[in-house]
Amino acid sequence: LSFSFGDYLGKMLTGGDFPPPYWDPEIEKRYEFAVKNETSRIHLDREMYKEAVSNIKQKPFKFFFTSIPQFFRLNAPMNYGGQEIMQLFAKSHENIPRALKIVILLSIRLMWYIFLGLVFYGALTYIKDRQFGILALFILYVNGMYSLLTHAEVRYLLIAMPFYFLFFAESYRLIYEKYSTRTS
Repeated sequence: LSFSFGDYLGKMLTGGDFPPPYWDPEIEKRYEFAVKNETSRIHLDREMYKEAVSNIKQKPFKFFFTSIPQFFRLNAPMNYGGQEIMQLFAKSHENIPRALKIVILLSIRLMWYIFLGLVFYGALTYIKDRQFGILALFILYVNGMYSLLTHAEVRYLLIAMPFYFLFFAESYRLIYEKYSTRTS
């Protein structure tokens, strides 16, 4: 819920940690243990990689299922620094009423998800097109790979963001032409 609606609403809806942990504290303990025992970080990373591959092989559906919330984190609204605005109002602006915070957060998310819907509508519309098809495949590839294989921070999406705006504009044009011909 935090990935989809931000930390403030995620906490309210679940009653969970505030903010939720984005990094597994057990990994930090393993790194600290490795440093104390003078084990190289490279060796520890190799061990954790083997464990991760083993876990994926044991529970592949669980691994693929985690890409769904990662997709929402990857495609979260971002600030001007290229970071997601997940912690907006999480620990600040106590003077703003709770209802107003919720309205602001939901409004931002609603506008952002409409934007994303139009982007993906345009990308899927032009996926077989010679000129735009490669750009559409690029957007789908970036989303798939970063949602599935990384911790999916919104800054990873910056390389595809110019194409988001292109497909948003093209989707808007398509929808405008579709409805303007019906009314005339």
